[in-house]
Amino acid sequence: DYLDVYGDPAVTGKIGTDIEDNKCSWLIITAIDRCFDDANDLSVIKDNYGKPESPQSVELIKQLYDKLHLKHLYKEFEKSSYEKLISMIKNANVNSLRNIFIAIVDKLFNRCK
Repeated sequence: DYLDVYGDPAVTGKIGTDIEDNKCSWLIITAIDRCFDDANDLSVIKDNYGKPESPQSVELIKQLYDKLHLKHLYKEFEKSSYEKLISMIKNANVNSLRNIFIAIVDKLFNRCK
């Protein structure tokens, strides 16, 4: 979700199309939630999300994401999720697998591609 919108195509190896493809992602769900009481912002989403023929629509959605500070909110969500997962792993009765689980979570946290 996040990398589709904010990732560098030179690093990720792809150009994100979640907005054009009308994907149900963390970003759009959070945007809808944050602007639920704002008819103008909801109108931007309704009129522009999932419009593959319109690069301008993609830009308007990205501008709304910026207005709603979704990049920052995602980083907070990611950090909180990471800390919760690490805590759960450390407290789980999986001694032989603990280091493997932590390595997997560490690889996914703050990834660029």
